[in-house]
Amino acid sequence: TYFIQNNTEPYPDIKYGGSNMHDGVQGDFCFIPYGDGWGSRIMFAMQHACIPVVVQDHVHQPFDDVMPWEEFGLRLRNVDIHDLMYILRRIPQHRKWQYRVAMNKYRHAFHWHQELGGTAYNWT
Repeated sequence: TYFIQNNTEPYPDIKYGGSNMHDGVQGDFCFIPYGDGWGSRIMFAMQHACIPVVVQDHVHQPFDDVMPWEEFGLRLRNVDIHDLMYILRRIPQHRKWQYRVAMNKYRHAFHWHQELGGTAYNWT
């Protein structure tokens, strides 16, 4: 799947987005590792208010030159993976709320279908 699945072991206090709508809505974080190209993981996270945790050294993200990514997601380096749970656990609930408020502001930019409110073409 694109995302770490919800689980009860060994980190029951951390919720992760899954590969379907229900899991994404239930998750606090969606893991965005290297993949086949831009878009699908980020779009899923943004549309489901699942805070993107991007771990892709030396890879530009969509609209990163015109959008304040630090407002709605986390960017970690590959060397940070071993501290991932520690990093995520230290994020207070009010900061998660701030990420989601900012995600709501920018989520339409990650949606290409204009008839459904998408504004991605406007950002290119």
